[in-house]
Amino acid sequence: MPQRFDEPESRNRLRQKILGLGEDSIHKSHFAELQQRIQQLEASEHKFSLAFQASPALMAISKREDGRLLEANQTFLQTLELTLEETVGKTSTELGIWPDPETRERVMTRLDSAGSIHLFEFPLHRRDGSSIEALSSMATIEVDGQRCVLFMAIDITARKRAQEDREQLQAQLLQAQKMEAIGQLAGGVAHDFNNLLTIINLNAEMLGGELEPTPQGLEEILLAAQRAQDLTRQLLAFGRKQNMEPQLCDLNQMVGETGKMLNRIIGEHIQLEMTLTPDPVLVIVDPGQLSQVMMNLAINARDAMPHGGHLLVETSRFQVEEHHVRARHQNVLPGIYAVLAMADTGSGMDETTLSHIFEPFFTTKDKGKGTGLGLATVYGIVKQSGGHIWVYSEPGRGTQFKIYLPLNTDEQIAPEEASTLSQQPGWETILLVEDDATVRSVVLGALGNWGYQVLEAADPLAAIEISEAYPGPIHLLISDVVMPHFNGLELAQRILARRSEVQVLFISGYTDGAVIQQEGGLRNAAFLQKPFNMRDLNRKVRRILDAPPVLPES
Repeated sequence: MPQRFDEPESRNRLRQKILGLGEDSIHKSHFAELQQRIQQLEASEHKFSLAFQASPALMAISKREDGRLLEANQTFLQTLELTLEETVGKTSTELGIWPDPETRERVMTRLDSAGSIHLFEFPLHRRDGSSIEALSSMATIEVDGQRCVLFMAIDITARKRAQEDREQLQAQLLQAQKMEAIGQLAGGVAHDFNNLLTIINLNAEMLGGELEPTPQGLEEILLAAQRAQDLTRQLLAFGRKQNMEPQLCDLNQMVGETGKMLNRIIGEHIQLEMTLTPDPVLVIVDPGQLSQVMMNLAINARDAMPHGGHLLVETSRFQVEEHHVRARHQNVLPGIYAVLAMADTGSGMDETTLSHIFEPFFTTKDKGKGTGLGLATVYGIVKQSGGHIWVYSEPGRGTQFKIYLPLNTDEQIAPEEASTLSQQPGWETILLVEDDATVRSVVLGALGNWGYQVLEAADPLAAIEISEAYPGPIHLLISDVVMPHFNGLELAQRILARRSEVQVLFISGYTDGAVIQQEGGLRNAAFLQKPFNMRDLNRKVRRILDAPPVLPES
């Protein structure tokens, strides 16, 4: 192997050899050339040493064979709280720098095969046990004929923490933006609920008093309760923090339901007009997220019309052709789309503002009056739904947003079953567990009227006692989810351990049945959300009891 003149040991031997031979033993030109070469190498080594020590990056050189450190710069030593004396001759494992020896061996194996590794992240540990996040690179080099490893790293701890802080701040601002919209609803919702409660209270007093009850009074109570239930579900769908699963829906129905709340957001000084296409427009979207899109656009429209105006909401179908793609919808594939349009007669926007409106934290509102996340949220939801959004606006001429969603033409939404109370009779034994006495009493009465034999319990402990003492079969457990002592999921698991044949129906006021799908949940449990009506309860119970038995997993 030819000798390398840039190795210090080889260079020193060469210098001694040259000086020992003297100028007379070597041709003068060769002697001068060799001396010049040594001087150049010494200058190069000096420059490398200066760069090595002055580098803001952590740098160290270690033997590949045993990992012992030969050199480390000041940044390396200061960052990891070490001294040169205790570092040289020790391995990174002995110094506790690497997370573990296995990690080092995996990295070394990669380095041997590739010759170098660039920009990988892993923690480096300090003397006091704390750690930093390092963005590192490694390369194999030769020093004095030995295979060595040149290690370089940048401390990115502060950068990562700043990124995490930004993400946390953005999440907080997103929630604040959502709460801003909910805050706009608060007054109107209170107004609507007060009206509904007035209807219920007056008719209930009439039924319990001296006045003769009328069928109209009963119908008004049921209608008011249904409207309160719908309003509550809309609010829960809009306000819930977790992601919701997309589902096949009629765009007209979703827009119509959300439109009932828009009047409370935009105020009485703005006229709302809704024009929905007469035919169903089926799309696969998240209803809660689409509601949020409409809320955000309505808030922007309201702020653009402080002195009043007109807000138009439309649904339609639109065939996107190739020439539309070329002219305007560059990122939209040709085809049939469901379109949701919202247009206002507000102040409008110029081209400069339009070019930034979907950027996070961009806002034209006064300080403290907007987060700059409303339209960014709209854009994200539309894109996640596989759709596209287009906006047109001019100063003084208002703004129009059009949202294009893929139209679903293959599936049909099942028609709603008859609204009459289908009181299908039963004979089975049901264990009802509900800590709310009023709810328990009403459900107990309904199940008894339908012919079921009902065992009732006010809490899980009482339910366990009943299950263990009852001599006959229990066909169905109907249980609330959140109760004293332990929840409905644990109750069901305990009962199933003794009575594997029992079917389970959870009832809860929470917005979904996630509790029965969590780790350790029940694969075949059913869920009925409160509030529910007699028809829903009767139909759900019979579907569970009439279903073929589910074989246990092998």
